[in-house]
Amino acid sequence: MQLQTATMDDLALIGGWFDSPAALTLWGGPRLGYPPEPGRLAREMDWPEAENLLWRKRGEPVAFVQLFRRESRRHIARLAVSPPARGQGLARMLLAELFQRCPGEDFSLAVYRDNLRALRLYRELGFVESGTVDAVPDCLMMVRRHGDD
Repeated sequence: MQLQTATMDDLALIGGWFDSPAALTLWGGPRLGYPPEPGRLAREMDWPEAENLLWRKRGEPVAFVQLFRRESRRHIARLAVSPPARGQGLARMLLAELFQRCPGEDFSLAVYRDNLRALRLYRELGFVESGTVDAVPDCLMMVRRHGDD
């Protein structure tokens, strides 16, 4: 599999991976509009400080993640796996790839309390709760220190 910088066209494609307002919010937070119109979604997700990374398998996009600095950590945002590729452990593999690409780095992420599959995965990978997101109280902030491998 190949991890590469996502293009604006790739960002627009990601919107098709979500079939409801709730699914889009669970993934991207409350600021993304539904339906995820390609151009608008790409603009809403275009953060100058973020690395937008797309993982391809045999040329097909299978996973996406944003990575940026937040305080002294690498912050993982908007991790998604394409619907046909779900249930194959790709989120775990993608996170392992990020940990390898950024040795010695601490990581953080935000996740909704009711996203139980994601919470279980993050805990298994060494993330621990460190509070809530101020603007979204039902969203947990989690951190993984590099020494917790």
